[in-house]
Amino acid sequence: MLTSIIPLKTLFLQSLFVLVQITIESSFLYHSLKLSRKASLEYSIPMNLFSTIMGWLIFLFFVPLAEPNFQIKIMNFILFNKLSDRADFLIAIMILTVFTLDLVLKLLMFMFLEKLQKAFSVAAVIPPGKGKIFCQKRRSNKKYQFIIWGHSCSHMLILLLLTLVNLNSR
Repeated sequence: MLTSIIPLKTLFLQSLFVLVQITIESSFLYHSLKLSRKASLEYSIPMNLFSTIMGWLIFLFFVPLAEPNFQIKIMNFILFNKLSDRADFLIAIMILTVFTLDLVLKLLMFMFLEKLQKAFSVAAVIPPGKGKIFCQKRRSNKKYQFIIWGHSCSHMLILLLLTLVNLNSR
């Protein structure tokens, strides 16, 4: 009876997915941006925890605003893994929305962490040259590109894991 009140399977899977995201995205940061392993984890952990917590808060805010029939369908799918008839479109929209929202939140958190690091680090005063500014902008764009790649790879693996879990539960 306790599992019908507290969705332990959902909590376990969410924890697993956050760990998968942290692992994959920190390895992308480590290999592509040449950060240390510690620094890549220090970026990846807050980005993923922030996006997960904000995603659930947004979900819990907007679900009560939906019509009751939609609320039942979405809660049955997320909490109890029960699909209703003709739910394919709903699932596709949810996957796209979660992917996009999660990516935007991670990019915002990454920008915040960079600003925080710059505020607390002691930087040498170097007069900017035109070549340095161009190089910095290009390197900055590559940072975001690698975050998007890591995010995409982690979500592809999560979709694979969800497919395996759903195939196993049927």
